[in-house]
Amino acid sequence: MERKNDEGRVSRRYTLPLVIIIAVLALVAVSRYMRGRVQTERPYRTLPEICALTMTGDSVNCNTILESGKKTAILFFNPECEACKNEMREIIKNQKYFLNVQWLFITIAQAEDVESFIKDYPVQSIPDSYLFREDYPKSHMLFDVSAPPALFVYNEKGKLIVADKGENSIQKIARKLKRH
Repeated sequence: MERKNDEGRVSRRYTLPLVIIIAVLALVAVSRYMRGRVQTERPYRTLPEICALTMTGDSVNCNTILESGKKTAILFFNPECEACKNEMREIIKNQKYFLNVQWLFITIAQAEDVESFIKDYPVQSIPDSYLFREDYPKSHMLFDVSAPPALFVYNEKGKLIVADKGENSIQKIARKLKRH
């Protein structure tokens, strides 16, 4: 119940506690919102376990083929995506910048579409590169990839150093890799 003074205004004695309560509630709400955002961004801050299919349909835990002590780049692509084609062309053309990087190329496309794609974009020519596909986009969901291309690069210790969604400048990525 409000206490009004002689002039009909709410007493200052009640105003200050009310302001403090509102400020604390706002702080709690913002804190919960930010904690939720951080938790949804966490799954790929360190290199997660990734399981996918080879082009022959064999299931593989991708992490078992990765060499420790090397940077790891994961590129989500689609053979029909023009930005993906541009990015793949640039990676192949500039592979000299990525000699210390192992690549995982992951798509949800059908195997026959991927086979046709790699005739024009021979990712297998890149040293330490692996091509995988998924029938169910588990890794795409883990990395929150709604549309390719999306690139995630991890340092030698498995910590995320580059997370770019959308078309990337290969020169920009090469500079970031050189810095880390």
